[in-house]
Amino acid sequence: MYGCTGCKFSLIQFIEMSADADRLWQFLIRHHVLVGVCFCDICFAECRLDLKRKLFRCDQKVTEKLHEGLTKVTKRHSFSTSLVAGSWFDKQKFSQQLICRSCCLWLVLKHPENQAT
Repeated sequence: MYGCTGCKFSLIQFIEMSADADRLWQFLIRHHVLVGVCFCDICFAECRLDLKRKLFRCDQKVTEKLHEGLTKVTKRHSFSTSLVAGSWFDKQKFSQQLICRSCCLWLVLKHPENQAT
């Protein structure tokens, strides 16, 4: 079985790799199934990836100028969004590991053919 970037995986190797949740998430990001970069809606900086919580997070300080630039106010904001938001893993009841394994089996194994009678 070939991946989208020329990776070679056998069915057994893919199932072994998908047993480790962190390796599976890195595989999905590397192969563009999930986005690897997200920008904060508040400060527009690149968010950091928190694989433990499956979130993109940003909690930077933002400096705002008030009263014609004479006064500065520094505020810390908190922004987070799900790693799977907007993907086909969003709002699924099954784990990502089970979904990936099912897709792999469906793609690799030969399906029975229906014969018209």
